[in-house]
Amino acid sequence: MSSPADAHRTLCEAVDDPYRFARRWQDDGGVLVGYVGDDLPLELVDAVGALPVRLVARPETNRREAGELLSGAVDPAAVAVLGDLLDGVIAPDLVLISHESDASLQLFYTLRELGRIGRKPAGVEIALVDVLHARRRTTTAYVTEQVRMLTGRLEVLASTTVTPERLAVTIADRHRLRDELALVADRQRAGRLAGVTALRYRLAAAALPAATAVELLRDARAAAPYEPSGAPLLLTGSGHDTPHLYDELADRGWNVTVDEASSAAGAPAASVAALALHCQVERGGPNAAPVDERVQRLAAGASGAGVAAHLAYVRRGDDGLRWDVPVLASTLSVPTALVHGQDLGGLRLDDRARDLLEMHV
Repeated sequence: MSSPADAHRTLCEAVDDPYRFARRWQDDGGVLVGYVGDDLPLELVDAVGALPVRLVARPETNRREAGELLSGAVDPAAVAVLGDLLDGVIAPDLVLISHESDASLQLFYTLRELGRIGRKPAGVEIALVDVLHARRRTTTAYVTEQVRMLTGRLEVLASTTVTPERLAVTIADRHRLRDELALVADRQRAGRLAGVTALRYRLAAAALPAATAVELLRDARAAAPYEPSGAPLLLTGSGHDTPHLYDELADRGWNVTVDEASSAAGAPAASVAALALHCQVERGGPNAAPVDERVQRLAAGASGAGVAAHLAYVRRGDDGLRWDVPVLASTLSVPTALVHGQDLGGLRLDDRARDLLEMHV
């Protein structure tokens, strides 16, 4: 058990160097599975004794070669992930990519083509896990087959078998982690935890084994010095793998009190079919849920947290997240500004967004 301050420091260090634990895991002979997407069945990776680690879109990544390969209207987050793979910053034994966005699909297709022509990052295998979110029986059957195929591939990779008993343990571990992250979000919305700290805790959980993350998050709950300052802000749009934007908003006098972070509800039964259904219905990024559900959830969170403004932040090539902004803005009782075409980790303001962010200065 760590002290609250030590747990907080360890979580933050896992964000500052997101692959440190992964490198140590590989050095000790462990199987490493990198992943892109929020709707993947990580419990299966855990169940074969491998470590799943989120592939992080780092603004400081050298994106020159990756940008040439992934040219066009592609979210720079995908370009950054490819850049780190090409440069060997992280070298997983297997990379899982979900069908969560067009950029993710382009990343998969690019890696597959690099493999075909012999330019794939050394030692890295890739797999597309095509989790779809339409709530139809035919989609459920399709996603279940996708997850079954992934199970077989992981078993071959790790030379083991996913047993119901082992799967039950890993499902329980991931459920405890979701519960801890839900508590983090509750403290963030209640103004008892700074938004940037809440983001750091979520990012750290994606870089560590589930059981380790649960223990650190529990220990960090009692940490007191990280309460927020600044006006409460609703932040929507593109996801964030680093604290850059949250830090900049804090410097401008705003605390991200409500954001797109959500935790899948409940825990599936200990079967591949139940896990697949959970990925289909309960998991995924902002666009996985129907628009009305997403808008209702965000509006309720904003009202409960007493936010003073709404900033919709959309990166270049991630334009699908712009579509919901007018509906959400009409539901809120606070002003909204949309900034789009943003680069990874950057913040470029138009006059409306600048005026909004200067409201409480």
